[in-house]
Amino acid sequence: MGDKTAIEWCGRQGMERDAPGTDMKLSFREEIILAAGLFQGEGCFTHMYGNTGHRPPAERYVYFRVSLAMTDREAVERFYKAVGCGKFYGPRTYRGQIQAVWTWFATTFEEVQAVVVMLWPFLGTSKRQKALALLSGDPRRLRTHSQACTAAWRFRRKAG
Repeated sequence: MGDKTAIEWCGRQGMERDAPGTDMKLSFREEIILAAGLFQGEGCFTHMYGNTGHRPPAERYVYFRVSLAMTDREAVERFYKAVGCGKFYGPRTYRGQIQAVWTWFATTFEEVQAVVVMLWPFLGTSKRQKALALLSGDPRRLRTHSQACTAAWRFRRKAG
């Protein structure tokens, strides 16, 4: 990130926004607190594997992913606007689901680092440990993205 802070890097310095359905203005700090609360409950630190090419000898590499996925578009979009980086997409329907899912994710090291720095003061112990595992470059301490998705899908299927 060079000489820029996480907030400057994501272009969110000194912003104020209207709180939905009210005349209140929320400060940047308040938006980040709300985003951290949402991420604490619904967010995910994970890693994925990729290849540098499709022909041998393709080199395998690991890239990190911070994501948030929900059926509530407004909540995910608000998170995306609060952190100011990453990608927002949807709707997407996964197997067996009735409602569409909206997703935000960040995969570049700079974006992941910026999001962790912004949310860090407001995250719980378990999310902090996962963030440290992710940024320390030790993917063995985290589940892969596909393992996390499969576990969540099995859990939802049992509950439903």
